[in-house]
Amino acid sequence: MRFLRKFWEQCVIHSVAYHSMFILTYSEADNVNGFPDSLAHGFSCALKMLYADPTLNGSIGRQGESRPVSLQSSVIRLAYINGGAPRLVISSDESSIY
Repeated sequence: MRFLRKFWEQCVIHSVAYHSMFILTYSEADNVNGFPDSLAHGFSCALKMLYADPTLNGSIGRQGESRPVSLQSSVIRLAYINGGAPRLVISSDESSIY
């Protein structure tokens, strides 16, 4: 449970545009912390609640997988880094994630 709390604390970005798309990628599953299984089904709903914005969307997938993104959406890219204490890398630059 502590893992999920720390995860969501790292997800908080101060300014998120309406209709933004969060794309969370990972290179390998983290079985110790239950990632991505612990977030897979509720990621979009949790983002909507976290930001109090029903227009947000989220997707989780392995690095290199393509993700459909609306041209009207702002994209926030997150990378789940496993090894020791898991952490997120937040970027708007696609090249820094893939």
